[in-house]
Amino acid sequence: MDTKINNDSPSWKTDDDFYPADWEPKEKGSIKKSVPPPLPRKGEWHFNWFSNMLPLDEPFVYQNISYFTAENFYQSMKVSRDRTDLRRQIADMDAKKSKIAIRDKIKFPLDPEWTREKSIKVMEFALRKKFFPGTSWNKKLMETGEEELVEWVNWNDRFWGRDIATQKGENVLGRILMHLRKEYRETRVINKSSGEKGVSVMRGSPFGNKWTHIKDRNTLAEFIVETRKEAIQKFKENFLERVKTDRDFKDSVLKLKNETLMCCCLPKACHAEVIRDWLFEQPSFKYNKI
Repeated sequence: MDTKINNDSPSWKTDDDFYPADWEPKEKGSIKKSVPPPLPRKGEWHFNWFSNMLPLDEPFVYQNISYFTAENFYQSMKVSRDRTDLRRQIADMDAKKSKIAIRDKIKFPLDPEWTREKSIKVMEFALRKKFFPGTSWNKKLMETGEEELVEWVNWNDRFWGRDIATQKGENVLGRILMHLRKEYRETRVINKSSGEKGVSVMRGSPFGNKWTHIKDRNTLAEFIVETRKEAIQKFKENFLERVKTDRDFKDSVLKLKNETLMCCCLPKACHAEVIRDWLFEQPSFKYNKI
């Protein structure tokens, strides 16, 4: 698939009633309330810095379809799962065009199971891909400190955003981003010698690595392999299988969200990073109407 996204002069800068609003991150650590940007004039286009229309650092693959923006993914999920042909068409579009195209219910029939609850899960999934730690988007997100993140809108969407003129709206997209920011900040891996408190994921805990590359001293590990990398890979394979098949184990791992994970490996590679990264992929946003 040859999909080109031109950030300099995107084709979606058109004269219509859809204007994502502008928002600039404040100084790191700022706790000032976000101030809405000026009302845009007809024909002008204003972006939130975190706009779903902007490309991810790297595309992600779902159902063997590559997605370059959160917007394309969100819109494609509105059609039934078995219509991968339609999902692929939407994935291949310019982001703005995907939002317009999905309005054609004849060409792109809405999935009968599409609900508000499902739409929130789809949005959170896409945002977790976009803002995953290590990406440039995550860096921008974490630099906002405690700043309130607002999806300023003026196209009558007071669910995902907040209206520029009235400052009313649920701002669900902004709330998801702030939820992720908190999770990324609090779910960390530390060395047990750091002096910080944390939840042990070392051997002896339910989350310890059964594999080790250490051969010259006693260990609680059950299996010895040649390298640290191999030990972590073996743990990862076993871990991913267990969270798929053992519900009790999965529930116990999910309780580690927003916890500090403590082991003895850092700054060297550690199996705790496998646990942390898996947690970052799991949905956890709870929607409450405000």
